[in-house]
Amino acid sequence: MVQCHICQMWAHFECIGEKEADIIGLWSCSECRNIAKGINKLISKMSTMESNLAVVQENNASLSRLFNEKNKLADELRDENTALREQIAGLREELTCLSSVSTQSGQIDLLCAEIAQLKELVVSRTCSCGLSKHRDPAETEDRVILLGCDLNDVGPVMTSDGRRVEVHTASIQDMPEAIDKVSAANKPSEIMIVSGLLPHGSEDEKDTMKDHIDTMVSKVASLKCKATISGILPARAEKAREVSASLNLHVSAKCKDAKIAFVDNDRNFLFRDGSPDPATLSSDLKRLSVCGTRRVLTNLSLTVAPDSSRKHSATNGLARRPPRQRQAPGKSDPVRVSDSSHQTYRHTTGQCNICGESNHVTKKCRHSQKVLCRTCGERGHKSKHHY
Repeated sequence: MVQCHICQMWAHFECIGEKEADIIGLWSCSECRNIAKGINKLISKMSTMESNLAVVQENNASLSRLFNEKNKLADELRDENTALREQIAGLREELTCLSSVSTQSGQIDLLCAEIAQLKELVVSRTCSCGLSKHRDPAETEDRVILLGCDLNDVGPVMTSDGRRVEVHTASIQDMPEAIDKVSAANKPSEIMIVSGLLPHGSEDEKDTMKDHIDTMVSKVASLKCKATISGILPARAEKAREVSASLNLHVSAKCKDAKIAFVDNDRNFLFRDGSPDPATLSSDLKRLSVCGTRRVLTNLSLTVAPDSSRKHSATNGLARRPPRQRQAPGKSDPVRVSDSSHQTYRHTTGQCNICGESNHVTKKCRHSQKVLCRTCGERGHKSKHHY
């Protein structure tokens, strides 16, 4: 038999399955050996738990520091909140004081609105009476400038809201210098540019015009005011029309990049088949006629101010020919009707509202839009209807 040196229990060699010769020194039973292994495992677990505990203690210390910082921040926010509440209370007191003034401010707003209406009424009465020509736009802050190429003299020009327009003429090459000249004394509130005609339409002229257009657009954009640029007007030559259409695309792109309004004149200067209207050009084909100038002004939302000292001349500077008085068969006698220019034209009860003819109805007229009279500049009738 053999005795366990740990629990002092005796065991037979046959029971433990060992021989006496194999046992040397102290011997422990299987139960005691399992206890030793468990103790070793517990010791390793304890060491692991101690290391984890150290990590938890470090985290706890960092969290405590963070809590202290947040607590300080909360105290600061409480102080700011208290200060803001005091400011709100002061503002409420001021608002209470100002509430008594609100009724007076409302009355002031009503008076300002009435003054604005009276100003508009005075401007409209002045324009209708033709007295706006006594107003010097160079001395006012609200200046409207029209720089045009190849324009004809049609008299004082005004905007739709009754402002006088300063009209200056300059070629496309001298346009930057003209812009500097007119804006040197007083910066304009609005500027309008008429690019003019294209005489020949060669490739060299096309490249030169592009350079002048780029310089002009950059100069207009530097003014930083409301600006409008009218496109190059179509010429009679087919080649010149193609080049002018290409240049208008270039002008439109440049104006879009510079955020400048662009106005295309083709719809009022070409017939439905694409051919140019000869009534828009002068006899030498180098500038616009009175009719063409009026169409450009119409495209720019401008009007010619009534002036009793000026008399409308015939298109292209030619003498007015006597009108042909005709009457459609079966119609009533002609009726004299006065228009806004105090001139008269003939119409009957069956006349067309687009061209003024009496041999067809309005829906069967061959014209796409109202015909422009070359004598008075009004739409809806032809020059031959005047007498």
